[in-house]
Amino acid sequence: MFTLLDCLKIPYKTESKIQYDLQVAEVFSRPDAQIRIASTNIYIESKVQALLEKQQILNHLKSIGNSFLVVITNRQNDLSLIEELNKPNFRFITWSDIYILFFEFLGQQKINKEWLILEQFLKYLESTSMAPFNGFTKEDFDSFLFVEEDPKKEIRMIVKNKFGKYVEEIEKEIKKDPVFKNLEAEVGNLHKDDHSIWGTLSIKGREKVQVPHFNFVLNRNSFSIGFIVEGKNPANKFYKLIENDQTTFSKVLCKLDKFRYDIEHRVYQRPRFYKNHNVISIECGNEITVDDIYYIQKKFKQYKLALSWCHIVFQRDDTILNNKKFIQTSLECLNKLKPLYEFSMGDK
Repeated sequence: MFTLLDCLKIPYKTESKIQYDLQVAEVFSRPDAQIRIASTNIYIESKVQALLEKQQILNHLKSIGNSFLVVITNRQNDLSLIEELNKPNFRFITWSDIYILFFEFLGQQKINKEWLILEQFLKYLESTSMAPFNGFTKEDFDSFLFVEEDPKKEIRMIVKNKFGKYVEEIEKEIKKDPVFKNLEAEVGNLHKDDHSIWGTLSIKGREKVQVPHFNFVLNRNSFSIGFIVEGKNPANKFYKLIENDQTTFSKVLCKLDKFRYDIEHRVYQRPRFYKNHNVISIECGNEITVDDIYYIQKKFKQYKLALSWCHIVFQRDDTILNNKKFIQTSLECLNKLKPLYEFSMGDK
């Protein structure tokens, strides 16, 4: 509690007992909660899905006098109302801010059963999409290990929500680059027997199978970031670009150290559904040769439908995954793939 009050810059006496009340009925309003520490009164108004209403806040402020009012919402832009009212006893914080604050606090404590409730609270924020992306944990990968133990997808849905936050943050940052300004994030549906979750960054308003795009995949063993060309028309265009400019294509792959370039044969099953079979996997980087480029072209000619996937894989025990810094690592990977994306669009 004191950690939160320090963050909100609300003074208090540490030697005083903390008292709590819920749904406090005041003269003109009914705040969600009240915290009392000696003579300091703090009222709480929290929002999850509901929108913040100016009149409700004005009623609270009218009721509580000089006591503090803390508003907690999911939307950072609600801060504009606080700035508009400009009251010295008015505070604002998002659920994401609270998650980060308590997550960092727990990281500084010794493992103790006393913190179990706080740990469960953080997991609750994650499961309800009120937490920011803060890395993928061993438990996230484990959720796809025994899917039969999760028939209602409850555990995997928590991971999907976290995965969605990750893709949203990637989209927000990557669109700052003019080359990527038209990209839009999407997270795939999670079915009962799925052993993985996927997301894409693709041109807004276009069906992703019809344009080169980026993809992200989390399964029980690893996390991958890649560039993919899968539809018949974009694959044919991509093949012609390679055929017309093998030198540039080779130079692009040479700069993709630690990435792999795969071609998969797509076998039609039914409308909008194909099975993919890997037919080539080449390690990118300085070791790329003329023979590799020739082999790629040969495989393109061999199959009527061929999928190209250039990707980097992070194994589940890689410590970079369990950290918010993985956003920056991911952006660096996408920027390394940028020349290949531009090549596929005919821009290079």
